Amino acid sequence: AGAHALTISAVGGFWQGGGLSVMSPKLGYAVDNVVAFDIVTADGQIRRVDACTNTDLFWAVRGGGAGTFGVVTTVFHRVHTKPDKIVGLTMTIDLLVPSAWMFPAFRSIHHSFIDTWAPLTLDLDPRWGGHTSGYFSNLRFTFLGNLVDAKATIAPLQEWYDTQVPWYVKWLSLSFWELKEYDTFLDRRYEYAELLQDDLMVLGYTNFIHWNSRILTMEWMSHEDNFTNLIEYLKESIASDTPVLIAHHDNEIVNFVRRDSAISPALRNARWHFLAVTPKLGPFLNDLEKVWPFPENGCYLNECFVTKDDNWKQLYWGEKYDRLANIKSSV
Repeated sequence: AGAHALTISAVGGFWQGGGLSVMSPKLGYAVDNVVAFDIVTADGQIRRVDACTNTDLFWAVRGGGAGTFGVVTTVFHRVHTKPDKIVGLTMTIDLLVPSAWMFPAFRSIHHSFIDTWAPLTLDLDPRWGGHTSGYFSNLRFTFLGNLVDAKATIAPLQEWYDTQVPWYVKWLSLSFWELKEYDTFLDRRYEYAELLQDDLMVLGYTNFIHWNSRILTMEWMSHEDNFTNLIEYLKESIASDTPVLIAHHDNEIVNFVRRDSAISPALRNARWHFLAVTPKLGPFLNDLEKVWPFPENGCYLNECFVTKDDNWKQLYWGEKYDRLANIKSSV
């Protein structure tokens, strides 16, 4: 269950921080697929670590953070049967930018897309994984299966695009829809990485990345009116020039809880993962938390901005922090 970014390897900090992947809804996080590793600890010893040997380290390094407990030199991953095909979904609505919202028709497209897509993410087939980015206007998703199954599981969104996006938007090439089949995940990964890089530029990516992260759990999003209020808040905030990048997950990940590790408990029931790569989304998240507190949510360790998160112990690891600190003091 590897990363989509081409610069991320299977050995380094990716899995030590948890390892979120577009394949995670179906295959779990990277930490769930690490079965053993070799690590050089501070005393100079090379240790083999697995579920039977050095068990505290096996628990702690899988989610405790890159380099926190030593230098990992070798990793053994669980492998999975390759799907017969891989499908990529790419959708863009270029009208969904602040300058277009002075036109009621464009606002209507924007709102109807959010109203259609956001609820679908709560019960999306776990073979799908990916991102919604920009002004809630770009979809970059990958499906672990063939084109027939992919179309069947995403039919409501296809229907929305076919019936709700006006002909003149399509004619002017202001929108784009593609379901494309690939032989391997690697083939899709190259195109996915290029698309995501373009999206980061829309989000205001520069040489300095201001990462911020919040995990929204299924419990939180199912509570009272949280989800409805969140969607309405998104519409207003995006209309005031607050771009977002949201990674979508599926609570089938809960099935991997038997592979206990140090990652935040919130990740075991993640549904949406808000990401910020500019300072713009930080105030958005803080404002959102004031309106609807996230007591059971957390953040993704690899994409948090430590100096901005005063309650980092809770956000990063929740109830697991004390055990991590004890293990750290013993190695």
